Amino acid sequence: MRSAAVTPEGDQIRWVELPGQEPPRVYVHGLGATSPAYFTQVAVHPLLAGHRSLLIDLLGHGISDRPTTFGYTLESHADTLADALTGAGVSGAEVIAHSMGGSVAIVLAARHPHLVSRLVLIDANLDPIPRTPGSPGSSGIAAYSEEEFVTGGGWEEVRDRVGAHWWSTMRLAGREALHRSAFHLTRGTDPTMRELLLDLEIPRTFLLPESDGPLPGSDALTGAGVSVVAIPGCGHNIMLDNPEAFVRATAAALTPAVTRTYVLDGTRIRTLEDFWRVIGEAVNGPGGYFGRNLDAFSDCLGGGFGAPDEADYLVEWRDHRVSREHLGHPETARQLEIRLSRCHPDNRASVAADLAEAREGRGPTVFDWLVGIFEDSAPGVLRLR
Repeated sequence: MRSAAVTPEGDQIRWVELPGQEPPRVYVHGLGATSPAYFTQVAVHPLLAGHRSLLIDLLGHGISDRPTTFGYTLESHADTLADALTGAGVSGAEVIAHSMGGSVAIVLAARHPHLVSRLVLIDANLDPIPRTPGSPGSSGIAAYSEEEFVTGGGWEEVRDRVGAHWWSTMRLAGREALHRSAFHLTRGTDPTMRELLLDLEIPRTFLLPESDGPLPGSDALTGAGVSVVAIPGCGHNIMLDNPEAFVRATAAALTPAVTRTYVLDGTRIRTLEDFWRVIGEAVNGPGGYFGRNLDAFSDCLGGGFGAPDEADYLVEWRDHRVSREHLGHPETARQLEIRLSRCHPDNRASVAADLAEAREGRGPTVFDWLVGIFEDSAPGVLRLR
C-alpha cells in the first residue's frame, strides 16, 4: 500500500500498486466503493496485466482518510487525486474509472491534462441528475440534508436499501464524505462533465451496459471522437458482472492505434541544436527536418511540413534525464542570449528579464520549453523514458 498527503492538514490518499511498465494505469472507483475491491480481478487479467497499476481510493473512501472538513466536490476530488498521482511520480496515465470516479476522471483530465493520456469511463455520470428520495444511489443520498443523513437516520435508511454488496464497501466511507460526494455528483460541474468530455483531445472510451439501451447524446460523443461501447450481460458494475467482456473492451481501448514510434537518444542531446538534429533524424532520416526553432517545431507536431505521414505516432525520448540536465539553465541562458541578439526591440526587455532569471538558475528551461510544446501541440505523443 502506498500513500500521499493531499490536503494542508496532511490527509492521505492511499492506493494498492501493482508493478509493471509505463505508461501507468490508474483505476478509480465510484461512490461508496473502493478500487482494490472493484478492480483487482480485472487489473491482473493477462490482457491488462504488466503495466504499473494504481488502484486508488478517493479521499473519504476505502483505505484513504475521511476528513470531515473537506468539501468533496468533483473538482476537489480531482485536485487531490492529481496531488496523489504527482506524489507517486505519475504522468500520462491511462485512467480507468467507474461511475462517480469517471466524473472525477473527466475533471482530472480537464484540469490536469499532463496526468492523463487516455480515459476509459465505466457507466460514468456525465450530467447533473435529480435528487430522488428513496433511491439507493447518489440521487437518494443527496435527497437528504447532510444533518439528516449523518445523524438523523438517513445513513441507516440508505444502508438498508443498497444491499449487502454495495454496503460492504460503502460502510468504509465517511458519512460526510459520502453525502457531500453524492450531493456534488448530482449537481455536476460547470461546464458539465459531458461538455468537458467532448472538449478533451485524448483517446476516450465510454463503456455502458447493453441493457440500458442507447447512451443519451451518443451521436455527439462519437462525433467528438469518444468510442461508445455497449457491454452485454452486465449491470452498472460492469467489471464485476462481466469481467471477461470488460477486460476485452478495456484492452482494446488502451491499445494505441500507433503505426510507429520515433526514438530520441537523450544521450546525444546536449544543446537545443542537438535536439533539432536528433528529432529530425529520428522522424525523417539523416538530415531530416522536424523544426529548427520552437514555432516550427510546434507546426510539425500540429501536422505541418515535416510531420510524419502516420496519423498516430509516439515520440519516445529515452534517457530524457540526461537531456534534462544538459538542457538546463546554462543552455537556456545561451539560447536566450541568441534570442536577445535577434529579437525585435519591443521584445528586448522581456527576453532580457528571462535571460537574467535563467542566469540565476530560475524559471523554465529549454527542456521545459520542448516538453510544453509537445503537451500543447500533440497531447499524448511524447513518452519520457
